[in-house]
Amino acid sequence: MSSSTNDNNSSTNDDSNLPRVDFTKTETVGTTRWMRLETLSYHVEPDTKNDKDDGLRKWDRAVRTTKQSGT
Repeated sequence: MSSSTNDNNSSTNDDSNLPRVDFTKTETVGTTRWMRLETLSYHVEPDTKNDKDDGLRKWDRAVRTTKQSGT
């Protein structure tokens, strides 16, 4: 591999621009005995073309509340 290929790989591994989840703003939407539905809030670089874009995004996820047995 050439050094330019390695330079490209290192730039893609830079995680400084990745969104950051703010776990203090995680909301539980619903829950059952086995599952929990949560809404995560995370920050991205705001869109400069959109005045109303504050860079806050939301994502829904399902979380398993039980553990698998060891057997």
